[in-house]
Amino acid sequence: MSVLKSLTGYQMYRRQMRLRIKREDVLRFLLHDDKFPRAVKHTLLQVKNFLTNLPNSEEVLQELNVVQHQLYEAKPETLKQDKLHEFIDELQKSLKSLHNKMSEAYF
Repeated sequence: MSVLKSLTGYQMYRRQMRLRIKREDVLRFLLHDDKFPRAVKHTLLQVKNFLTNLPNSEEVLQELNVVQHQLYEAKPETLKQDKLHEFIDELQKSLKSLHNKMSEAYF
């Protein structure tokens, strides 16, 4: 509950899930929800929408697809504490790689 509240997502989570707060459901919400603005999936979808309108975005979009695939493959019910840390670390590395591709393409 404290993680959801810190992200101002408690109300939206309760509206969508209507269940008791469970770790797996919170992870699924924060990783895979496409309507919650602070969810990773929503953020990646927004980035993809902006990139498709920019020139020279092919390589960046390929890198974005890698990150999206990594996210979609994540199963929140299997991400126990140690696996969650590993997953987040790998996701951060992938996001850094995406950032580098964007920097190369546009700055």
